[in-house]
Amino acid sequence: MVPRVGFADAEDCALPEISSTAVRAWLAAGDDSAAQEALTMAVPAAVLRRLRAGRVGHVWLLGRGNVSAHAEPWLRERGWSTAIGSARGLVEGTCELPEGTPDAIWLLGQDGRLSAMAAALVARGAPRVPVLHAAGAVVARVGLAAAAAAGHPVGTLHPICSLRRERPQSRLGSCVFGLEGDPEARAVALRWLGTQRHLDLQGLDAEQRTRYHAACALAGNHLAVLGERATETMRSLGLPGAIASEAIGELLRSALENLLALGVPRGVSGPAARGDLGALARHEAALEGAASALYRMLSGQLVELLQAGQGEPR
Repeated sequence: MVPRVGFADAEDCALPEISSTAVRAWLAAGDDSAAQEALTMAVPAAVLRRLRAGRVGHVWLLGRGNVSAHAEPWLRERGWSTAIGSARGLVEGTCELPEGTPDAIWLLGQDGRLSAMAAALVARGAPRVPVLHAAGAVVARVGLAAAAAAGHPVGTLHPICSLRRERPQSRLGSCVFGLEGDPEARAVALRWLGTQRHLDLQGLDAEQRTRYHAACALAGNHLAVLGERATETMRSLGLPGAIASEAIGELLRSALENLLALGVPRGVSGPAARGDLGALARHEAALEGAASALYRMLSGQLVELLQAGQGEPR
């Protein structure tokens, strides 16, 4: 119980004197200027957007991992109600299907379980609504073949961002998505996306989808190698590991921000950007083992990019 102004002593109240009844009345008033002003003053902007959107539809999210933890609030903010189920429980038959009648189903379990999840949905008599998955490398009609054969429109909606359930600040609301599939599945995905941009993966075969996913992994996963090799080098000099890790992390963050804002070559700094090839050679010689080999490979490609004087438009 949380006290509200008007129903308890003001100094004890955490909530202002506002009620859900009043909010519903203002929403029902439509374009009335006084009602709109009252709503703006009383309700946080993010909550107001969701209230005005109303109930758009209902989505089953099957999977309780990193993507699901961010997909649920992302959909709810767009007016979609959600119910979450276990991907493993669906496949193993140890849990019921989620609550409510869905307008679409989004499979967010592990990539290797997609075919089994699709087959389990069909076997359990799931409503014949669009079924999408979030795997970058899997063509929907291949990975969800059982659902497609049973008459479900199928598709891919792949978030091109790094998501961890431990990190509540999600990039799902600003990232680009990969999208492909049957017309009905694409239509649902586009309703979810709204104004967010997407890459159209329609027509890419299995090999091409693997290459697309590899590009995502190259950018999204391998920063860990750079960070670890740089931090290891600092530790080898006797520098404190915790502070070294913090320093390298901030360096990675600032370099990425510069690159995204300015592109290649203007967003690149350091000896390669200055044309100091001697410094690059000294760095490579000073580093040891894997760090030296990594530096040699990356600095060679960086010099080529900078000498070309252009990068992909951003």
